[in-house]
Amino acid sequence: MNTKKHKTFSHQGFSFIEILISIAILAIIATAIIGPFASFRNAQAIKNTNESIIALLNQARVKTLSSENLLQYGVHLQSDKAILFSGTSYDVDASISEVVVSDSKVSISDIALAGGGDDVVFERLTGATDNYGTLVVTLTDTSEGQKTITIAKTGVVSSD
Repeated sequence: MNTKKHKTFSHQGFSFIEILISIAILAIIATAIIGPFASFRNAQAIKNTNESIIALLNQARVKTLSSENLLQYGVHLQSDKAILFSGTSYDVDASISEVVVSDSKVSISDIALAGGGDDVVFERLTGATDNYGTLVVTLTDTSEGQKTITIAKTGVVSSD
């Protein structure tokens, strides 16, 4: 009687090829997730900065219309922030009531106001402004997305 013994091998652990395939699959999944997430993050940064600037402009207009402290209010625009100020012009040394700092990935650019300059000042009683025009909120490192804020002569602020 001739009996042959069959040796059975059992896998204990993973082979090098199996590990490489698993890493490759994880890399593909990570790439598929990170791309849209970065685009979403950029879109949110633009949206949040845009909404904050609009809110600040509206706040300045409301303060002027309500004659708070019997003053006019305005917003000074810079590439990295918008500053609410009281009076007819922005003074660096004056006390500032509120500053909106844009996200580090976002900048305020293409400021095109009537009469030039970077200040939007609202008139008491009417809320109108002589500094009407547009400004653009955009990503600093790419032209992936942007929002244009429009300030009408009546002082009404809107965005695309």
